[in-house]
Amino acid sequence: MLLFVYSLAVLWWDLARVVVACSFAVIEMMYRTIIPVKEKPVLGQIILVVGTGRGVGREIALQLTSLGAVVICVDINEKMNLATVSAANKYSTTGRAFSCICDVSDREQLLEAFLQEMVEKNDGHIVALSSVTGLAGVKQHISMSASQYAVQGLMESLSEELRTAKMSNNIYMTLVHIYPFIVSREQAKDIRLRIPSYFGTIYPKDAARQIISGMRRNYTEVSIPGYLLYISRILRILPHKASVMLRELLDTGVDFA
Repeated sequence: MLLFVYSLAVLWWDLARVVVACSFAVIEMMYRTIIPVKEKPVLGQIILVVGTGRGVGREIALQLTSLGAVVICVDINEKMNLATVSAANKYSTTGRAFSCICDVSDREQLLEAFLQEMVEKNDGHIVALSSVTGLAGVKQHISMSASQYAVQGLMESLSEELRTAKMSNNIYMTLVHIYPFIVSREQAKDIRLRIPSYFGTIYPKDAARQIISGMRRNYTEVSIPGYLLYISRILRILPHKASVMLRELLDTGVDFA
């Protein structure tokens, strides 16, 4: 009987601690939404960026180099990648960019894994880019949604692996969700927006700046545009019927010719 009472007391104590800790976490989140943490410096940091030949990847490389980072630019297109490296080194006085030609879909060409070295040094930051279809399924894009959900699963699983192995003190992970046709100038003419003034479009340069800012603030999750992350979470909380009605209100898509 005494053992049962003791076990029950321990359970209630642990439960109370979790409730208090969760409450403080919610308060901290609300506070940081209003007053974000300061951006960490990247001066002298070695950063590898994949897909630097054009678009958002190119802008990320340019901006990180201007901030003083040593950027390894990885892309399959040598000409476009060298142009990015040249531009980055031309306009930066503190950072440096280097080219690495690689087809990341070919296992034989991949670079040496970095995670083990991060673990040994207990230092690093992994940023993965995913489409917003990784937040909510999109009609006529089933294969894309499946692959982007996989990116989210990969990041969450890796984060849990580092956490449970007590190796995540200074290894941060940021998952970025991008609405692809909102930041793609090439597809701008094909965009179908029910509320154009609400969604709008942004340039790759602005998207890159938001991604870098999220990384430098150690955010776990970021979306481009930012409000889409909150919309997706609301959709998951609402009853299915209400969620469907909200989806219909905010109906968007791409009408490919």
